[in-house]
Amino acid sequence: MGKKPPVLGNLKTKLPQLRRPPAIPTGPRMYKPIPLDQQPITQGPGQPPPGFLVPSNSITEWMCYWGLARIFQNPVDPRQGPFYGGWPDWAYQTAVDGGRQGPGGSVVDFVIYNPGKSSNTIALRVVTEYFHLYTSNQKQASDEMQREALENEYTVIDLYDFDFINDPSGQAVIVTLKNVLGFTERPNPLWLGTTIRGSRMDKIGGG
Repeated sequence: MGKKPPVLGNLKTKLPQLRRPPAIPTGPRMYKPIPLDQQPITQGPGQPPPGFLVPSNSITEWMCYWGLARIFQNPVDPRQGPFYGGWPDWAYQTAVDGGRQGPGGSVVDFVIYNPGKSSNTIALRVVTEYFHLYTSNQKQASDEMQREALENEYTVIDLYDFDFINDPSGQAVIVTLKNVLGFTERPNPLWLGTTIRGSRMDKIGGG
């Protein structure tokens, strides 16, 4: 008969448990997630910084403000006020013909000076669902009258919020703004019957 194989220790001995790595590395404090209102400009627009939102603007305009700052690198940190834009490249909320106080005056959301190789100055209007698309006929007519008046001095381009509000990375708004700098404008969805309710998409800014 053959010999039995030697017994190599007690096979019932419980081996020591190895320490498992964490499912999500925590790392030093400096590597922990940064709150939205403290993120650098490379992390997407996030929520508007304190002091940006006033009764006359919106989170949609904040995304455009952030996008223009990224494109022109001016201002370097758009989350720091005052929120006037990035002179001499572009300006935010520019009063024309007396602004809201003057008869026939208006406030342009963004003015972009001499973009690219062109000598034209762009008046960029941010068109939103509640204030411009799904609104009264009187307001839509007023928007058209404003555009006609602005076209005496500017190249007027309308930007529609549903093209970018559901992208938290900010890439959509940057692409949309670069099209504006190339004087490319989406046809008016009111004329084509292609308006989209942004409120029925994802949350503004995504997420």
